[in-house]
Amino acid sequence: CKLVILNFEIAARTKLYLFLVCGKGKYVPALGHKIHKEQQAACQREGERQPNSNSGCVQMILKGLMIGAGFSDPESMIDSYGEYLQGVGLIGEADRKRLDEKTAISKQLIREGNFSKAAELQDELIGGETLPYPTFFKNATGYDFYYNVLHARLPADHSHYIKFIQQEHVRAAIHVGVGANATIFRNQSLVVPEKLLDDIFRSVKPTMEELLNLQTQTNAVRVLLYVGQFDIVVPHLAVYKFIKSLEGWSGREKFLSEIGRASCRERV
Repeated sequence: CKLVILNFEIAARTKLYLFLVCGKGKYVPALGHKIHKEQQAACQREGERQPNSNSGCVQMILKGLMIGAGFSDPESMIDSYGEYLQGVGLIGEADRKRLDEKTAISKQLIREGNFSKAAELQDELIGGETLPYPTFFKNATGYDFYYNVLHARLPADHSHYIKFIQQEHVRAAIHVGVGANATIFRNQSLVVPEKLLDDIFRSVKPTMEELLNLQTQTNAVRVLLYVGQFDIVVPHLAVYKFIKSLEGWSGREKFLSEIGRASCRERV
């Protein structure tokens, strides 16, 4: 974070927007909060050194957060699975009851601070990233793919980028090394979820609320939350439940009252 702040202090007029998608989207508010706090501290130190100066500190380099289907607060989000899957017709009443029962156990594990166990249980239900056997989701629906309710299997065009990123000029551009001795850059690494197992189910709700409350201040941070209409692993219902749970956000009631109103313009 300090390196990011230093680089943007060099180019003070540059605006910083943070963006991540899917389960890792939760790290956007965490990083944004850290940058904001570091900059506040830097400005305070600068003010103490130069109390009569108005030019020594960049007021706000962090301008916006973009979070696509972020797994930001698992406790408020995971009980959407049963409702969503039954709602789109992929499971029946009996399977929903079993899924809701298992989800209740996950929520209790989260409240107890047993985040690794909660993540492992949820992986057995939906994700299956580390399992040698089918998930509850696979057994109940027959689906191997959970990013689009319209596709039961991985569409062929979803794999085209794997060949694309192995090209040397692409690898050089994204700084992952080239040549025979370079580390292989894959679309997914099982090492990452293993190392983050104890962190995946930790909430970033307080940091999100603090950043959202900056909207009422001069140096506001714009926040965009979005989700694929047909996403299963983080359905739109889960993101709605997360927003609804943000009781520490001063704009929550106004936002919820606006849901359902069209916010797009017709193409001219």
